[in-house]
Amino acid sequence: MAKRKTIDKAKARTAKAKLAASSKQKAKHTAVLTTLKPIAKEINVRLEKADTTAKVSLDHRVAAALRLAEAVKLCKKAGITFKKWAEENVDRSYHTVLLLSRAGAESDPTAAVQLIRSKNAEYNRVSRDKKKAISRENAPANYGAIAITPFAHAINAISALEDQAALSLAADIAATKGMYVISGHDHIELADLRKAHKTEAKLSLDRVKHDFDGLSAADKMALVFYAAKKVGCEIIKPNFDQVADRPDFLDRSHAVPGLSPKKKITRVKDVAKVIKRGAVA
Repeated sequence: MAKRKTIDKAKARTAKAKLAASSKQKAKHTAVLTTLKPIAKEINVRLEKADTTAKVSLDHRVAAALRLAEAVKLCKKAGITFKKWAEENVDRSYHTVLLLSRAGAESDPTAAVQLIRSKNAEYNRVSRDKKKAISRENAPANYGAIAITPFAHAINAISALEDQAALSLAADIAATKGMYVISGHDHIELADLRKAHKTEAKLSLDRVKHDFDGLSAADKMALVFYAAKKVGCEIIKPNFDQVADRPDFLDRSHAVPGLSPKKKITRVKDVAKVIKRGAVA
């Protein structure tokens, strides 16, 4: 029984020690991650500037490589997996991060970074050449030749005809589309006519006024009624019977020279005759 208690106490001490070690390790991890946070931010900024600023790109890459080498040491000391940390915090592939971290740990980081860049450039060139070669191998036999479309065939066929035959063919094709083929001279004349028509349209009001003055009285009235109807108006003829203070000569029973006393003056033109004859009382 005593032996059992001794074993239990030993397990308890071991568990307690493991818990304390785990807590200590977590605290250490937290402290190191806090230290690594601004380092990761600086690395990302440096690499971004290296891609956009050509003049100092090398300086930014070297500085990022040095900080990555520092991050490797901190992760190793704290028991943190550098790959996991880099994938979560650095905006570059782990392959690039690993190469830069190794370059930063070299005695001459600048030369190491330059070597990486030259190797990358060579790799990219070889890759491009390989892709071009594959494209050429897979290209069809007539690759690079100008494709002959039906339109191009038609143009070539028309070009082989004589001028008059080509013109007749073009006119026939245009007619099937509801169009006409005209000469350059006719085109110029039509353009001049359109221009003149636009100019005449600007002077149409003056022309209508001039023509209106030359119409007869009946035609003027007919035109007035027509224009009123077109614009949605109504012209009301005067009714002299409803005028309270009408003159005597407008009275239907008034004797008018040349008219029967019983004859009624009901139309405007009759009134005009009366006025013309000077039958005003």
